[in-house]
Amino acid sequence: MVGDNGTAIFYENGFWFSQAPNISTALRAVSCLNPNFCLAVGDSGVILKYDGISWLPQTSGTTNPLFGVSCGTTTFCVVTDGSPTAYLYNGSSLTPQNSGTAGLNSISCVGVNFCASMISGGSDLGIFNGTSWMTQSSQAGPLMAVSCTSNTFCLAVGDAGIGSSAARYDGTGWVNVDPTLGVSVHNVSCASPDFCLAGSPNVFVFSYINGSWGYRNDGLSIPISGISCPSPTFCLAAGTFGGVSTFNGTAWTYIGRPRELFDRTGVSCFSETFCTIVGSTHPTNFDGFNLTLQNDQALVGDTQAVSCPANNRCFSVKQNGEIASYDGSVWSVHFSSNMTLNSISCSSSNFCVAVGLGTDQNGNFSLIYRYNGTGWSQLGSNSTNALNSVSCVSSNFCVAVGNGGLVTLYNGTVWTPQINTNPANLFGVSCSSSTFCMAVGVTGNILK
Repeated sequence: MVGDNGTAIFYENGFWFSQAPNISTALRAVSCLNPNFCLAVGDSGVILKYDGISWLPQTSGTTNPLFGVSCGTTTFCVVTDGSPTAYLYNGSSLTPQNSGTAGLNSISCVGVNFCASMISGGSDLGIFNGTSWMTQSSQAGPLMAVSCTSNTFCLAVGDAGIGSSAARYDGTGWVNVDPTLGVSVHNVSCASPDFCLAGSPNVFVFSYINGSWGYRNDGLSIPISGISCPSPTFCLAAGTFGGVSTFNGTAWTYIGRPRELFDRTGVSCFSETFCTIVGSTHPTNFDGFNLTLQNDQALVGDTQAVSCPANNRCFSVKQNGEIASYDGSVWSVHFSSNMTLNSISCSSSNFCVAVGLGTDQNGNFSLIYRYNGTGWSQLGSNSTNALNSVSCVSSNFCVAVGNGGLVTLYNGTVWTPQINTNPANLFGVSCSSSTFCMAVGVTGNILK
């Protein structure tokens, strides 16, 4: 489970553990495929990967708040932020893709060739076929959450204003299966096409079993804000103010309230012996006997971007010009420029570039810093616009983009602005090699 101020809490073999992702930003959603892989997303474009031991920052390329995530494999996840952009995760970073929809929210993926997502502001859903998106009508009222067990079964639930709404996907289209429950339903989890549980903030849980709706409230005492069912005989639900309950197929048992956990809770369970919850306040480690508060102040504040060239080496930048480094154990302030930094990219543990906007007695200039494995040095930029994103594939090739359509290339020695006739601001760039980069910006501007 994940939530405010970077809290990540998991349930394993009957014990609660509070795991530290080393951030203070609110986390909104989490998806776990096994005890050694979870992906959590949250505000300011934060994305974290859990490897069974620790949470590692991943490169997102965006500062938008991220609301939804679902993983089909460890190298394929889809992240949503309420906009038409779907962010595809490849195991280390996000690549934006225009879905062509009005906006994507809650999402559920099965494998790499099927995802279903709620479309913002209505009852339509977006279906992903592994390559592109299409919009389908649910034939139901406004929807808020979806859970899929295969490319032929999904259940979507929502709030019709005066009650519930629900729709089922059969592989080709959606059928209205509104249970007319009289209360709104905000989340759903399906263990199979024959078993789903849907939770309500009004202390109600409803079951969808073999096509029929029923109540599953026995022993429940918390409003449900997140639910996950890995099997029909085990579900875990988290609620307002952090209450956690488990379901054994018949009744609910209140487990307790981890002190770190509050509202806006997401839940993902791989099995009845491994769940992850995201909640509030500073994270805490629990080893089965002791709690250890994690308070990495190096990442507290307006962290803009992070780049990890190795499992035990990461660098992040803050808007206030601070650069923090991670050594596999803790974060610490590595360098401070006292000017605005927006992005960072590291091709190795000994080469990074951080970019932003600098100001001196002559006015504004494109700010660029290079790390050589020992220290940081400022490089000449030959431009004046703010740089918003950078991508480096080696110490001899980087591309940075920024306001006014600025694109500038680094050859290992100097930065050279490139010709771009489109003046629209660019906010993201990703290079897979020295011969292929993709940049994105406002008004849907995409450069290749």
